[in-house]
Amino acid sequence: MRIKRLLAALAAAAVAVCSPAFAGDSGESTAGIAVTAKADAESGTDGLSVSQTKVRRGDDFDVLVTVPPVDVIADTAQIKVFFDTDAFKVVSWEPRINGRTVTSNYDNDLGFFAMAAGNVELDLSSGVTFYATLRTYKNVDVGDYTFRMAQPIINSYSDGYRWQPAERTATIRVANDLAFISGKVSAVGVSEGDKAKVTLTDRDGNTLSTSAELTYDRYTGGYTGTYSFSDAEIGVEYTMTTDIAGCKERVETVTASSNRLTVDQSLNILGDIDGDGERTALDATQILRYLVQDYSNNCIMSEDGVLNEYLKTVGHASEGGELDAWDATQILRDAAGLSSVFNNIN
Repeated sequence: MRIKRLLAALAAAAVAVCSPAFAGDSGESTAGIAVTAKADAESGTDGLSVSQTKVRRGDDFDVLVTVPPVDVIADTAQIKVFFDTDAFKVVSWEPRINGRTVTSNYDNDLGFFAMAAGNVELDLSSGVTFYATLRTYKNVDVGDYTFRMAQPIINSYSDGYRWQPAERTATIRVANDLAFISGKVSAVGVSEGDKAKVTLTDRDGNTLSTSAELTYDRYTGGYTGTYSFSDAEIGVEYTMTTDIAGCKERVETVTASSNRLTVDQSLNILGDIDGDGERTALDATQILRYLVQDYSNNCIMSEDGVLNEYLKTVGHASEGGELDAWDATQILRDAAGLSSVFNNIN
């Protein structure tokens, strides 16, 4: 025990030498945030993370440092995290170990928050998470910002344990005001429990994805599900892609001009131009009439010259080229129970 106490005292002295000079920032609130066991450790979080991937100007969020479960008692704990002073400020950081506050500080001018503790008995058997609450400045530029953890030390000298975090950086996106985009997805010719995948992709390739489970709609005789996004950005142009197995995916451009946008989507199984849930000779006829520019009672091109781009792609069974008589032939073969390109799709 004497050797263990000596090692712990030496560790405390080392932390005192290596820890940052805590200059204080008395103008900020420091409501206490306790160290607690977190499900983050169970879900695989190890190191630096943020409580959300996207934040609006003026909003608060948490930066977390998570040590996953390990069956040791740590003697020493030291953490320092850097952030962008043009984007954020710390509003709360007061870590505790075993119910007591440890030496800590943050500096919103230099852009860091830190803690240092030696000669402690930090039980890591359930994992531990430290929290700092930061606030986003209202005039910050939209974009991605990265937090960096410098040389963290969680040690158990008696057990020869030293924590090596998997994640030393974490990124959060400062976004425009957020929009709630939602709607219904409907289809005929699919099955109960099928899922529609809905994806939003911005110009930078960032994606948001969700799904809608389809249930029978007795009013339409088809299947309907609902989807929603709560973290799309107002004013950002997205490519919305909706996909159901066996159906032709639907792609369109959407932009939320306010905090709520409703976009309903109706999908057809491939080859089913008239939307009755089956591939029949009537669908093939729609293609043939389109090809000879007979637009009377035509789903693909109306008599007043309006082209339905989606139904044109529904009728186009081949991978390349244009809608042609080959597509109509494939639909006729499928309707007659003969082999067709659709045998490899459904």
